[in-house]
Amino acid sequence: MECKFHYKHGAKSKVTKEKLVSNVEDYATGLVEAKAKEEAGSLIRMKDRFSTLFGQDADSMPRVWTGKEDIRAITKTACSASLKLLSIMAAIRLTDDADTVENTLSLALLEPRNGASTTKVF
Repeated sequence: MECKFHYKHGAKSKVTKEKLVSNVEDYATGLVEAKAKEEAGSLIRMKDRFSTLFGQDADSMPRVWTGKEDIRAITKTACSASLKLLSIMAAIRLTDDADTVENTLSLALLEPRNGASTTKVF
């Protein structure tokens, strides 16, 4: 992305341009971070996302439980979507740098641990 600036007195020094671009980037980063903090009701959003995916089928219709559903798979899908939402809110991605938040959360919270007992949530 290239920014073009018009200087009032014709000063087009490279240092001035770099400083202006840096200031604009810092300001934009600050705005995004402030908005992210303002919208940080992440636990409620995660709960809502889980409830929506768990309680509705692929067509967004209320799920009818007949006993033939794979509850474990439905639960895992809903948990994954909730964690994805958390990872997006946890890592403000303003750069092209890859992060590992989503993978770390998935490994820590979704993957069964060796020797860990399985407990039912229901």
